[in-house]
Amino acid sequence: FRLSFNETSLATRKYDIVYLTTSMRTDDITLVMPQGFHVKYLPAPLTIKTPFIEFEGLYKQEKDCIKVRRKLAVLQRIIPVKDYPAHRETLERIAKFSEERIFLEEAADKEVKP
Repeated sequence: FRLSFNETSLATRKYDIVYLTTSMRTDDITLVMPQGFHVKYLPAPLTIKTPFIEFEGLYKQEKDCIKVRRKLAVLQRIIPVKDYPAHRETLERIAKFSEERIFLEEAADKEVKP
């Protein structure tokens, strides 16, 4: 479920990044919460639009489910060296978002047991 981008592992580059093709990846996931639990924390949404990448990430609670939607589009095949630092920062933000966690909390029992 984590996204990683090996092409940005270097601090600097001498050559352009060249992807074989443009691409789009969409993840639509529905998580059903266990009975007796509620959401304590959902990550904030993230939207990024650059000339090279578009990303949308969203966590949303709907009744007893959590909907997760991620859409990553690589818009250009070639990322010039001059744009590498900004591209690297963009992909690092996306990778960090993909590592965010959902926290659930067990609801307190309404009945007091002896």
